[in-house]
Amino acid sequence: MRTVGSGEHVVIALHGSFGSSRAWTAFEPHLDRRQFTYVFPDYRGYGDRRGVSRPDRATRSG
Repeated sequence: MRTVGSGEHVVIALHGSFGSSRAWTAFEPHLDRRQFTYVFPDYRGYGDRRGVSRPDRATRSG
């Protein structure tokens, strides 16, 4: 998960299917970093996040 800015208001920017948080990189120069903190998470298994990328192959313990 990446964050940009230090403002008191939080904006969570989600990427599309099969993408990553890097999809927002082109917009970063235009963001108001003084008033907002932007959070760019990656879905499990995509981008910089590790995990199960295929839910049909996930296993449950217990």
